[in-house]
Amino acid sequence: MQQIMPVLPLQFERTGLALSDPTLHEGIHCDGCGLKPIVGPRNKCLSCEDYDLCTSCLTDPTVRQTHDTQHSFFPIKLAGDLRTYNSYRTDAKDVVHPNITCDGCNNAVRGPRHKCLECPDFDFCNTCFADPRVRLTHDASHGFFALATPAMRSAYEAVRDARRGVEHPGVTCDGCARGVWGARWKCMRCPDFDLCERCVSRTHVLAQHGFAHRFFPIEFPGGFDAFLAARAQLEGAAAAAAPEGAAGGTGAAHEAACDGCGEMIRGPRHKCLVCEDFDFCATCAGDPAMRAEHDVSHPLFPVAAPGPVGHRPFDAARRRMGIAVPSEADEAPPPYQGFGVAASSA
Repeated sequence: MQQIMPVLPLQFERTGLALSDPTLHEGIHCDGCGLKPIVGPRNKCLSCEDYDLCTSCLTDPTVRQTHDTQHSFFPIKLAGDLRTYNSYRTDAKDVVHPNITCDGCNNAVRGPRHKCLECPDFDFCNTCFADPRVRLTHDASHGFFALATPAMRSAYEAVRDARRGVEHPGVTCDGCARGVWGARWKCMRCPDFDLCERCVSRTHVLAQHGFAHRFFPIEFPGGFDAFLAARAQLEGAAAAAAPEGAAGGTGAAHEAACDGCGEMIRGPRHKCLVCEDFDFCATCAGDPAMRAEHDVSHPLFPVAAPGPVGHRPFDAARRRMGIAVPSEADEAPPPYQGFGVAASSA
């Protein structure tokens, strides 16, 4: 007779937990995401009779705000072991955290201590954490962990480390100047430019560095093999597509030389909106050192296609700035002699 194996939920397949594992809380579901059973710490509300969160939901500010923010949670590590939880529930409101001052009201923290999971030293008392006006004085994207008692410091550190992921020793994010945890996003063009997971998704950070630069995630410290292979592949493709003497990578060829590297521009032509004749190729426009060679207060406009068609958006942008621009009838652009069929820009 063929044996029928039970279909286990995804978390068992991912973690390899057995049904008898003591960290598997049978019959308990997360009131945030609905996960059942909860695997790992069961964070139980110290005020409500039946409200539990998994660690992921407890550290998610969006989920946490759906429950009373004045309520504190206690981690239950072993299934069914409520002894420590019940003892803390009895006197949690009167607990004093020695030498801890609330960064909202500057008073000693009594009761739940809401500690930031991102900053090394930032705490709110229960009253300030529950006040939206005070809460928004700190970065709203930062999650908090509620320590019902000083003894919960180890639980806080476990949640913080799980949230951050792997640390990359000696690596600093060039966006926020903090250490890098989790994936290290390394620029595939620059020899030493890295971003953390948060900064790589921030548009203004990418704009300052250059949108033409691509980033590759390095998951573990020292894991450069995949990065180096991807960069070699990218460089090889760009070299094969670009003709000799063309700067900026692939794309349409312009009858203009880059004022940074001096080579003919291929791909987006980053043209200064203030100066009459100043252009960067995509590579030089994305190089912070090269960009600083030209007045950084002068905006650059990417001209994608050569000739009148490509110049129309550029001319319109200059007109919006109050700069007089001749019409096509007054001043026709120079004739275009390209390198053949233009490939789409990478």
